[in-house]
Amino acid sequence: MARYVELEIVDVSYGGLSVGRHEERVIFVPYAVTGDQIVAEIVKTKRRFSYARLVEVKKASPWRVPAPCPYFGACGGCMLQHVNYDYQLELKRFQVREIFRRIGRYEDVKVEPTIPSPRGWHYRGKMEFHGALRSDGRVAIGLRRLRGHEIVEIDRCLIAHESINRALDEARKGNPLGRLTLWANDDGMGPYVLRQVKGRQLKVPRGTFFQANLFLVEKLVDIVLEMCELKGKETVLDAYCGVGLFTVFLALKAAKVVGVEVDELAAEAAKVNVGALSLGLCEIWRGDVGQVLEERAADLKGKVGVVVIDPPRGGLSRRALDGILQLGAQRIVYVSCNPATMARDGAVFSLVGYELTQLVPLDMFPQTAHIEVVGRWEKL
Repeated sequence: MARYVELEIVDVSYGGLSVGRHEERVIFVPYAVTGDQIVAEIVKTKRRFSYARLVEVKKASPWRVPAPCPYFGACGGCMLQHVNYDYQLELKRFQVREIFRRIGRYEDVKVEPTIPSPRGWHYRGKMEFHGALRSDGRVAIGLRRLRGHEIVEIDRCLIAHESINRALDEARKGNPLGRLTLWANDDGMGPYVLRQVKGRQLKVPRGTFFQANLFLVEKLVDIVLEMCELKGKETVLDAYCGVGLFTVFLALKAAKVVGVEVDELAAEAAKVNVGALSLGLCEIWRGDVGQVLEERAADLKGKVGVVVIDPPRGGLSRRALDGILQLGAQRIVYVSCNPATMARDGAVFSLVGYELTQLVPLDMFPQTAHIEVVGRWEKL
């Protein structure tokens, strides 16, 4: 196969790599978009496909826009900033549909239009930078390259909230090495970062997870609540509840909410965040979801009407999946930053009598290849 090939880009795959074909062979190329006509250099060949490097855009796609970041093409974070934002939303909707068709075997799945972020730039409330010692003895602070562990030194990040960029300037003075986690609007004092969501203040331990998009998190909560369709009489299980982002608002609409979280700091914060709601209305159980559901099955089986799950990228463990299905809940609302594992788990729901009734992508991560999805399964 030739080292340099001319390609017309026909698609953008989940993960951000564009797709072209040369002599019936699939070629994956970063930083291109559907409709581009390009020259690419083959850099790695597998049995059924190849990876290539973009060399030249001979004819630009109508969806191509100038990438504003000076580190675009080096830093691996924002692989889609050369793509018109409306088309980013369409791509992500299409990718969710294809993933559910291919992995979940949902042939006629309906995916709602991707909900846009109110801000396409400077939206992230948390960033992880890295400090590394250069050969000249200076500390380089930045983000990792698209491939490999090399650090791309940066002055400021265009998707980070500006308060994070200001904090990065301050942190740089101390020549930090290793991982550097910065939060938006953080005074750096105490064990918690404070976040305002729908009029309530949530305490978030610095080392724990919280939704990254400062400007779309309330919409995410609203969608989860809408899909739960609570009437005020249900018991809700909020699995992987974290610091209680959903728990707090579910407890305002349900008869009772049980949150389960394995991270000790997050679980303790959830107890603080639910506050007075915990008086008979809300309990936080600390532990692995699968293990907790197994050990406390008698307390929950037949009593839970709605299950809300927001697992890590790897999705549900077999133990957690079995535990959730044993509950026999009428409705499952699944929040995921990885539609592939969500589709895999959802296929199991469908096998045991649940019907997928709604799929909503949210663009929690503009300019990047990441997708947040909320889905609802109803018991037939």
